[in-house]
Amino acid sequence: MVILATFHDGKTINKILDVHSSLQQGDIWPTALIVIASFAYYVEYVLNFIFVGYVNPVTFSVSDIARRVAIISTGAVVFHKPLTAMNWIGISVALFGVLSYSYIEAQSSQVVVNSVPTQSTTPTTKAKKSKSKKKNE
Repeated sequence: MVILATFHDGKTINKILDVHSSLQQGDIWPTALIVIASFAYYVEYVLNFIFVGYVNPVTFSVSDIARRVAIISTGAVVFHKPLTAMNWIGISVALFGVLSYSYIEAQSSQVVVNSVPTQSTTPTTKAKKSKSKKKNE
């Protein structure tokens, strides 16, 4: 599919030829950018594997969505690319989902923390106290 898109899109072929001609002229900047971008992607990939071990898969997915929205927004600002109405709708839906999940996750963790029984009300403590009373009598 990528190969077909490359041959179909004349701009992509021209960009490849431009990089090739700049290499022939001794300019290594395009190659350096490719190497830097490749290394950055490799580091991101490794960090993803490390991060997924620490969090719930759903949390990982939500953080990935937030990361993608940040990349799209930053790219639009840096490269002066105007976003269409459909882009803004997509970004809004993604951010709403991320914020909703974060809010619900925070609420559910508060409920779990608040519902943790104290030591004096746990069944094992009560059972130990009743056994010790029987032994003393």
